[in-house]
Amino acid sequence: MAIHTFIAVTLLLGILVFWYFFGRRLVMAKSTINEFWSNAAYDAVGIDDRWRCLSAFGREQFKTGGASELVKGWHRNKPLLICAPNTDKFVSVMDSPLTRDLAILSDRRSRKIMIWYFTIVGFFFTSIAGFVSLKLLIPVLIMYLTVIGYLVFSDILAQRQENWLTNRARFVNWISIEATRFLLESALLITLLVLFQGWASAHFGSIDDAVLNIGLVFASIDLSFEGLFRLLIGPFLHSGPAHSIGNFIGIILVLPIAMVYSSGWALCVFVAGTLVGGVVSYYFWSIGSIDLDGFVGVSGGIFALLGWLGAILHKNVRLAPLDISPALVSMAFFLILVSEVINPSAGLAAHLGTLIFGGFLGAIARSVRPFRQT
Repeated sequence: MAIHTFIAVTLLLGILVFWYFFGRRLVMAKSTINEFWSNAAYDAVGIDDRWRCLSAFGREQFKTGGASELVKGWHRNKPLLICAPNTDKFVSVMDSPLTRDLAILSDRRSRKIMIWYFTIVGFFFTSIAGFVSLKLLIPVLIMYLTVIGYLVFSDILAQRQENWLTNRARFVNWISIEATRFLLESALLITLLVLFQGWASAHFGSIDDAVLNIGLVFASIDLSFEGLFRLLIGPFLHSGPAHSIGNFIGIILVLPIAMVYSSGWALCVFVAGTLVGGVVSYYFWSIGSIDLDGFVGVSGGIFALLGWLGAILHKNVRLAPLDISPALVSMAFFLILVSEVINPSAGLAAHLGTLIFGGFLGAIARSVRPFRQT
């Protein structure tokens, strides 16, 4: 139990330190008005003597009656107005599809996707646990009810917060409010579930065997129905609460950003990356290069999305005036390094392979579709 407490506290402090030193710089930028005007994607419109607003959608002019109209501009399918005091220098949000979703990290569509995802996976995982051993049913059920309960609570809380801001705020730093609340909620959830894992392991034993016996076991893969079942289903299972919540945080951070540019591409890259992670691990196991005897977890899909985003955003100011593709790829390599140090059986080949696979898909997507702001 002590080691799980230490891990929980370390993760919490790590997230807060990361946000303080890097997160704010990623989603906010200090700039002059002239620097924004230098980008053809922006056009300045005056509201009154004290405010300036920036529109990211060309030459459109906007008439606004106050706070509610300004805030409505943050809707996904409407032009986005960013207002700040009319001074030579100000802190402003850089408008693009990327920062628009970062500014609304609690986007309802993304939350609904995650609620349904964990409801379905939770039902499947709980059924496996109950089938293998009834004593595993209680901790697994509690874990997924905790995650789903958190998502539902976050959905309700975010909606109330958005309604309150819409009715009362004239100028709101949406990124600071939404991202800070989201990261603090996630840090709290990680802490609770890591502590829960320690309690569950002490009272109910490990649930790894329940997953690996039903999920992807390389030695059992063949052309039979059961073999194909393991190959297709195994990567979507997880070996425990810490594994699940780690990937959950990755999904909810990366998938909504990718879906801004193309929901179809993002979901296909995620699913394909998850499956490719298992296939890559199986290949290296079959030639004797790795000792892993199985593969579980959707981390391959997360790394594929990071590679895909890095490819389509690289030096593409129409999508992201601030080129964050080096930061995304660096973060991916950092996560691969950390996972390999913490757990040598995490699947280095799968993580690197899916990152490269995602970059390849991103290069294809960028060549066949001129991504535009939508």
